[in-house]
Amino acid sequence: MLPHAGRCALTGVLALLAGSCAEPKPKPTKTVAGAWQQSSTRENRPARIPSAQPAPQLVDPAADESATIAYVDGRPISRTRVVELLIAGHGVGVLEQAVVLEKAKALAAEQGISVTQHDIDLEFDRSLRNLTSPLQAAEDSAFDREEAEEILDEVLSRRNVSRAECMAMIERNAYLRAICKSNMKFTEEQYIEEYRRAFGPRVQVRHIQLGSLTEVEKVQDLLGSGGDFASLAEAYSANLRTAPEGGLLRPFSREDPDVPAILAETAFSLGEGRVSDPIRIDQWYHIIRVERTIPADQRPLESVKAELEKRLRERVTEPAMQTLYRSLFEQADIRVVDPILAEEFARKHPNRTLSRQ
Repeated sequence: MLPHAGRCALTGVLALLAGSCAEPKPKPTKTVAGAWQQSSTRENRPARIPSAQPAPQLVDPAADESATIAYVDGRPISRTRVVELLIAGHGVGVLEQAVVLEKAKALAAEQGISVTQHDIDLEFDRSLRNLTSPLQAAEDSAFDREEAEEILDEVLSRRNVSRAECMAMIERNAYLRAICKSNMKFTEEQYIEEYRRAFGPRVQVRHIQLGSLTEVEKVQDLLGSGGDFASLAEAYSANLRTAPEGGLLRPFSREDPDVPAILAETAFSLGEGRVSDPIRIDQWYHIIRVERTIPADQRPLESVKAELEKRLRERVTEPAMQTLYRSLFEQADIRVVDPILAEEFARKHPNRTLSRQ
């Protein structure tokens, strides 16, 4: 059984295994706003209507030895039939990964960008780190590697994705990240904005995310009876990413664009140790407690510009990678030879025209 923190990190890491260009979905974010919106409520996805076409029969009595992949009770299972099922079920996703990876490699070579095995290893470490510390994105932060590997195995198992597929995605992300970072430039206005966000007056809070007024009343009663806020957040908060941390969010400024205005205003209106009334944000209720207020840092902007650039890169790289992914896939000239894969590709990408050359 995974530790509580590990189980709760599963939702956030699913972004690692995303990659479909058919209908881009928002990636779970490491921002404060994204953190408290990652709830335990499952997305309501419409069920796909199964095709009336019968599934291929795996047992093929006529299969010869070279065409057999396994036997069941002495009867041969056809390699061809198994491959057809794999292509129908996973082929389009794997093809997308291969297309974007090859396009990214070509673009990197064109721009003189080198991606080494060390870069790929760092990308893998980044993904593992985010499993155990989803709110700490710094590349040099410590993390429990054994726990992260265990969580990753569970994620892959749940998504029916192999380690080999996962590592292909990691390699793809390493190329996308390198390309995005090499083309990234920031204006003076962006530095000033990030400086205010990072070094202006800030506040740090804990929050408890709840789905109904009944739950709010219950938690308020427990708080009123002397209940510990962090313990109650861990026990009752619907948020999968912050509950294991006792509801703790990273420090934020009043102007932080990642924080809903009502929460920022409430946090800055309270003193340290004060607990708010319920705050309604979208469909959720939040109770917050101010842990500490942080005065503005008086260091001049120029003295911290390197740190500001690192923060800016961390903030904008992930969205830039998603945009680049979609762009490379849309630009690719794809010709699918296998008829089963071509049919599945057309079903998933109805507006995409395949090359006939």
